[in-house]
Amino acid sequence: MSKTTIIMAYQTNLDPGEQGGGNRYVQTLVHFLSDRGWPICFLGKGVYTPTSHANIQFIPIAPYSAKWPRVFGGIISYLLRHRLPTSSIAHIHRAYFAIPFVLVSPRTKLVCTLHGDTLLRLQEKSQLLKWLVTPFFRTIEISCLASIDHIIAVDAQTAAKFQARYPYQWLSKKLTVIPSFVDDSFAITTTCEEARSHFQITPDQLVILFVGRLAPIKNIPFLLRSFLHIEQRLPNAILLIAGTGEAEIEIKQYATNLGLKNVRFLGTVHHSAMPTLMAAADVLTLCSQSEASPIVIKEALVIGLPVVTTRVGDVGSLIDSPEKGSIVEEDEQIFANAILAQLSLRTLRLTTSSTLPEHSHFSAKTLGKQIETIYHDLSTK
Repeated sequence: MSKTTIIMAYQTNLDPGEQGGGNRYVQTLVHFLSDRGWPICFLGKGVYTPTSHANIQFIPIAPYSAKWPRVFGGIISYLLRHRLPTSSIAHIHRAYFAIPFVLVSPRTKLVCTLHGDTLLRLQEKSQLLKWLVTPFFRTIEISCLASIDHIIAVDAQTAAKFQARYPYQWLSKKLTVIPSFVDDSFAITTTCEEARSHFQITPDQLVILFVGRLAPIKNIPFLLRSFLHIEQRLPNAILLIAGTGEAEIEIKQYATNLGLKNVRFLGTVHHSAMPTLMAAADVLTLCSQSEASPIVIKEALVIGLPVVTTRVGDVGSLIDSPEKGSIVEEDEQIFANAILAQLSLRTLRLTTSSTLPEHSHFSAKTLGKQIETIYHDLSTK
């Protein structure tokens, strides 16, 4: 029996070099579904040629540099020119991306993954946007949610926010929490010494790592101020920042203004090199103002790298023992002390022989099957 075609729409392409947890979520899900035999039609940006997945059809609907409005328009244009099979299921990753399907292909079943609170991100841009956009956006959002057949929230906090904002029984009935997942191929393939040599890190350096977009929501100035306390106490500590983004120039200037000497900006690190980068580090940090189900933390835990983070999203369910790291309040000195505590355990971790912890509950094979169940249920309705 042939499987239903999945129309995946997202403002990216399937290049594994794309940064961001949302991109990795979509890429991992698409490849998992493809391996399981689902035909995939991916509506995305730029150019991408699938190499090892014959049942993935990539449709470029906008240039790589396009913002979401042009991607939105590209979806509408594609749907106007191509009639979707009546049995197909569209999986979107923003509630408002339901609009093209509702307008042009209303019989298509819709699944939406909520990767956090889009409204919150709009409100954070400016007070003017908050007052002007919020009422209009909520009207659009509730209409879109009502038209979607099944909604997936990547963490309980996101689900609770939407249920509190729209306290309707119909929403609760079609809302499921399925956390983000890690690609099952994500694993260390090199030694710590080899990894450090690759990134030109000396054996005696204590490596603090940040991985993510250089954007205001990531709160990197807070991390830099925290590192200032560490650098003053440990001259051999180094902060590696992997990523690029709209705030890159300001963040680099801020590091200079603080007088920090041991901060290295690595730029974009291809995801295939991420296990090697993590193998070279002693602790991963996260201090975002908002997250849902941060994949980077799960990737670190899968390979045994401890994490120091502020309390965001579902991190409370991920870091549940001192060996995995610590969750602290947003205070520079407290955050710095938590990092110092992890660095003090470095020698113990390097000399203790142990197997990596089991994290099958992060696996795409485990969580992807839950999404498959949703597809199967919708295809029989």
